Amino acid sequence: MCAKNIKKLDYVLKNAIGKECQFEYRPKKYMFGISNYGDIPEWINKADGDPWDIFAPGISSKLPINKKFVIKKILGILLLENGNHKIAIKVNTKGYDKDRCLDDINTYCKKYTKFQNMNGVFIHFT
Repeated sequence: MCAKNIKKLDYVLKNAIGKECQFEYRPKKYMFGISNYGDIPEWINKADGDPWDIFAPGISSKLPINKKFVIKKILGILLLENGNHKIAIKVNTKGYDKDRCLDDINTYCKKYTKFQNMNGVFIHFT
């Protein structure tokens, strides 16, 4: 873990729009009901020593993995008791559906916290 790349949550939330992210392959059981999960490669979360986790709710199709996407909007954040928070984002791509987005967020949060056996709360941003 490179100390200079560790970014606190407030920094990430203030500076993520316009930042590059990428989606990754994960087995279905670790997707927790969503199609697109990945990270912000350059920014490290001190809680786990890995890049900050992101997910893109509201898109039914699987986006290409390891391709760079630019974060267009932060939709909200799943705050977790261990600090390994998950940031819901919107990227510039076709197929976004607002109703599906809300369903995806609810499904992801419920399945993830149950699987991890930990408390969490999702905060929606406007």
